[in-house]
Amino acid sequence: MSLLFGTERAEIHDRVRDSSENLLPLSTIGQIIGTLILPTATFIIAVAGEAYVSALMGPLIW
Repeated sequence: MSLLFGTERAEIHDRVRDSSENLLPLSTIGQIIGTLILPTATFIIAVAGEAYVSALMGPLIW
């Protein structure tokens, strides 16, 4: 024998089913970070490294 009536069960089922739509899963946050932040950080580090090496090599070239 069920402790919940049909309408209560349907309401709980709908609430549980729709609850995940209100949250952003951690895997999605990881994908956003991996897609946007890591390439940008890599580019900035590469440009800074190139500028640093150019500053070190400048006196040797000229």
